[in-house]
Amino acid sequence: MECITVGRGTRQCWIIHRQHPGETMAEFYAEGLLTRLLGLDTNGCIDGLTKHLMQKYTFHIVPNMCPDGSFRGHLRTNAQGQNLNREWANTGHEGEEHYYQAPTVKRSPEVHCVLQEMDKTGVDVFL
Repeated sequence: MECITVGRGTRQCWIIHRQHPGETMAEFYAEGLLTRLLGLDTNGCIDGLTKHLMQKYTFHIVPNMCPDGSFRGHLRTNAQGQNLNREWANTGHEGEEHYYQAPTVKRSPEVHCVLQEMDKTGVDVFL
């Protein structure tokens, strides 16, 4: 998984894009966000608001949450056929008829990987 980390703040902001592979416009948003945060279109000059945000927050930006689905041309699912929107938390309680454990390494390695990193850094903001 590709994750770009910028900023020096104590607050942790995770921003994920393209959880559904067919949502290509979300990756363009990630490109624009990184361009602004890093001053890529202003020869490295960063405006006051961006400097302020970079001092308060550490941004963890995942431009493509589902690279295997994107590569395969899937619209909503990863290579395992899973909709990653449904893979962030268990549904129901263990032992119940409709219990669904999520995420798992086999079914949704992308979400599993990102959640492990979120556990390490903590999360104050998630978009």
